[in-house]
Amino acid sequence: YVNTVRWKKTVQNYTPTALMIILLINHLALRRFILNVQISKKIPFLNNAVFVTFLLLPYFKPASLQYIAPQLENVFNILKIFSLVVGLGLYIYNRKISRIILAIIVYEVVLFACTFINDGDYWRILVNCGSIIGFSMLMELGVKNDCRVIFKSIFFIYFIFVLVNLILIFMYPDGLAHDTYYYNKYNFLAIDNGLSPIFIPVISLSIIHAEFNKKASSLTFVLLVMISITVIITWSATGVMMWFLMMLYVVFVKSVFVVFLC
Repeated sequence: YVNTVRWKKTVQNYTPTALMIILLINHLALRRFILNVQISKKIPFLNNAVFVTFLLLPYFKPASLQYIAPQLENVFNILKIFSLVVGLGLYIYNRKISRIILAIIVYEVVLFACTFINDGDYWRILVNCGSIIGFSMLMELGVKNDCRVIFKSIFFIYFIFVLVNLILIFMYPDGLAHDTYYYNKYNFLAIDNGLSPIFIPVISLSIIHAEFNKKASSLTFVLLVMISITVIITWSATGVMMWFLMMLYVVFVKSVFVVFLC
């Protein structure tokens, strides 16, 4: 879950070969982590996919909303704060904090303190730090409580988002909006080059979700088709390279590692 949060900042630093290795290691590590984690108390709220989806939704805000609906920025920030409060409450209820969450909290507090001392944009960094802490808490508690629910919720969110993004690409081929500095064309989810950092973890999570829920295999296939069509239409060099590597990843993982992982 930390890799998903940080993906946009790190994915462009990896060579294609290293990216494939990282994806495979993540897949192995995540499945092993899911199968071996335990939680001190079962949390009934996190067994409700609708409730979990509502808590996670603000962390997956489409990039175009800041241009086509800037009034929703504060709404998403409020929802993130609510989600953080709920996550903290669930952690208190669970009475157990993991070392990774503690490390994330310490890191984000230091980051906020440095920004505040240097008179930076402390409100923006506060929202960013709170978002990372809240998302990490919810992901850890959700995976430990019932991993099927958390993956189902994320899959549902991005299935709808990818579908809407594809429809709007056909309706608005020139984009929904353009930024004022580089004049980049914004699709619903992101600019053309910005779709890759979204699609990479989505494909990986979708595969894992399908492994836990065989009934979702057909929807996973539909999602992969929609992503492929989106990549072909946008035809970004980054997107095409991502699509090619991810298709190799899908075939390789499904043919070699699934038996071992299951």
